[in-house]
Amino acid sequence: FDGMRLLLAQPNPGILTRLNLPPGKIFVGDISTEQVYGAVPRKKLYSDPSAWEVDGPGNNLHLSELESLIGVLNEDENPYRFYDALSSIFDVEALAKYMAFLELVGSVHVDETHNGKLYFHPHVGKFTPIVWDTVAYMWGNEFALDIGVNKLFRGMIQNPAFRDMKDRFLWEFVEETFPAKKVLAQIDSEMKKVRRDLYASPFKLKANDKGIRHLSNREVEEAVVALRQAVVDREQ
Repeated sequence: FDGMRLLLAQPNPGILTRLNLPPGKIFVGDISTEQVYGAVPRKKLYSDPSAWEVDGPGNNLHLSELESLIGVLNEDENPYRFYDALSSIFDVEALAKYMAFLELVGSVHVDETHNGKLYFHPHVGKFTPIVWDTVAYMWGNEFALDIGVNKLFRGMIQNPAFRDMKDRFLWEFVEETFPAKKVLAQIDSEMKKVRRDLYASPFKLKANDKGIRHLSNREVEEAVVALRQAVVDREQ
């Protein structure tokens, strides 16, 4: 009688095992409750390595790989050398897909100070992004293309080859993988599954930077209508 719950896997060594990935470092760049609701300043993830925590096998918890990545983002403005340097330390195809997805849903939530989650593959010797807290339900159709809300993303979209890669993935998503028609059908299917239980629960919570409050059934339905419209507008 305590409402519905969603079990969300955390980025830790256990998730690597389930994905058949070798043990490697997981870098977490995020913020505390005090930084969200208090006056504690945030550190910039791609300028300050101390903004990150690392979880890895054994006692190998140094930040040298992350320091190398930050060095690439801060030192070399030559587009050819930047392309080679970033490609040597990051799975840029996975990053381009991540960025394209965030543009598809119009999310700026993976920003300069939080929601940074990276896995360093020890055999390949490269980072790959862990998709995290993307706000994939959409705030609306508020942002244009090339959403560079952190230094890593800005480095990508300022490089012509990387930007072209990202745009090709975005076009593929819109045309084939996630066209609005398919997304709307998925929204309707999920709501059909949960609507009765959702209506029965008095504990429907909405949380944002302004605080936490309960939602009525009417507000839930209004949010679904707004979401459906945002999907159509965003595709256009």
